[in-house]
Amino acid sequence: MSNLQYSMSALYPTEGPISAPSPSIKISSSSIIKARSTTDVLTTLRAHQIMLTNFYVTQNNAYTSAYTAFATQCIVGDMLHTEIKDVVMKLLKQQKDIMLFQTFLKCFQDFVVGLEGNVSHEIDRDYAV
Repeated sequence: MSNLQYSMSALYPTEGPISAPSPSIKISSSSIIKARSTTDVLTTLRAHQIMLTNFYVTQNNAYTSAYTAFATQCIVGDMLHTEIKDVVMKLLKQQKDIMLFQTFLKCFQDFVVGLEGNVSHEIDRDYAV
């Protein structure tokens, strides 16, 4: 057997039709996922959107407070150069995290708005009939 044939047989170990799952695998009726209505999903997404927005505001307020304290200490001149460098690095990391989260939140909000638009079009089509 050539190397190519051996590699192909390793990729596709069985020839012929794919067999059905083993009868020992049982699917219980409780494991079947039931579809939820679109309005339920949108309500859940809106709740998550509010939670994420509140988290963003909290993080942004914490950053603003830390930056204000840092700026005040710099103006007064209470910090050493190494302390300033450490604080600036921490503030920059925190700012980067907030900006990434802000981007995620904006995308999530756009996603929810898009779903809401699709639902209103579906409702309009249902009543137009």
